[in-house]
Amino acid sequence: MYIETKMLLKKAFQISKILFFMGPEKYTELLRITKSIRPPTREEINKHIENGLLLEDAIKISLTDRYKSAAKSNGFTEEQGVAMLEYAAILEELKDEDE
Repeated sequence: MYIETKMLLKKAFQISKILFFMGPEKYTELLRITKSIRPPTREEINKHIENGLLLEDAIKISLTDRYKSAAKSNGFTEEQGVAMLEYAAILEELKDEDE
């Protein structure tokens, strides 16, 4: 197995572990909360770029901050918020491959 595949599988299992142990009710609530997160504004992204980040990194940091904040302000942990973001990214990547 390729090292990249092993790393991705390990990450997927870590994400699944975090979300699975929340239980279906809490997972559904966190899903509802994170679905309402809006994309970062151009101004937010530009602030990160002005501080020397690349566009992709600026977007990632902005989204991560939003997911952490939404999770924490609704009684979840930052780790759970980030896990939901990473899970959504994996699903999006798999969807792109199916098309």
